[in-house]
Amino acid sequence: MRPIRVLWLIKGLGPGGAEKLLTEAARTHDHERFSIECAYVLPWKDHLAEDLEIAGVRTHCLSNRSKDRTWPRRLRSLLADGDFDVLHAHSPLPAAVGRLVVATLPRQKRPALMSTEHNAWSPFAAATMWANRLTSGRDAAVFAVSDETVSSMTASARRRVVALRHGIDVASVAAKRSERAEQRAILGLTDEQFVVGTVANYREQKDYPNLLRAAARAIESDARIHLVAVGQGPMEAEISTMRSELGLTEHVTLTGY
Repeated sequence: MRPIRVLWLIKGLGPGGAEKLLTEAARTHDHERFSIECAYVLPWKDHLAEDLEIAGVRTHCLSNRSKDRTWPRRLRSLLADGDFDVLHAHSPLPAAVGRLVVATLPRQKRPALMSTEHNAWSPFAAATMWANRLTSGRDAAVFAVSDETVSSMTASARRRVVALRHGIDVASVAAKRSERAEQRAILGLTDEQFVVGTVANYREQKDYPNLLRAAARAIESDARIHLVAVGQGPMEAEISTMRSELGLTEHVTLTGY
């Protein structure tokens, strides 16, 4: 039997949870059973494309410029020529467009549709939410990465979705223990400090203000505590200002990307 051919569809391959999940999945999938490729829309978000290629997942950028409204046509050509069995979408707006594109293909060329919801529906723009809601019924399977994501969906959508909690490759994480001392030295941290790390972009739903207030209270009881936050995003200046206002400049490191 030939491998099942899967095309992942995602908005971009910049640094983020959904994108990183794909790179981790690419390393652990059985490539004898599944032949996976990945199509993305935003050409400037290609940070993880090389990681996917190294893991054996061929990547396709569907756009030639920043605002390229012709990318659905390229997706259709890719699907028509690629002999894919499954189109698995990982972003809501590309998912909605992908479902409509598949409907235009000859019946024998249409892949099965799947999607994974990586975020709660509430922050979506109205157009994105409605496009996703109106087309998601075409999916043969729908997954969500958390119970919170499931609870944010409409009642009809919740009846069809399965919460799929993705695991961590413990062995690959354990292998990085040898880098611990080097990274602490780069960050100017001593062995005596108790370091708490978080990886989350600077967006409202990540609730950095609450995290910083909690850090301030913890540091009052133990000055050895140090918070290291890895991320980027639109609230960067606001979070940096709040760090200063709480007197946490020496206790909180904001590393950026």
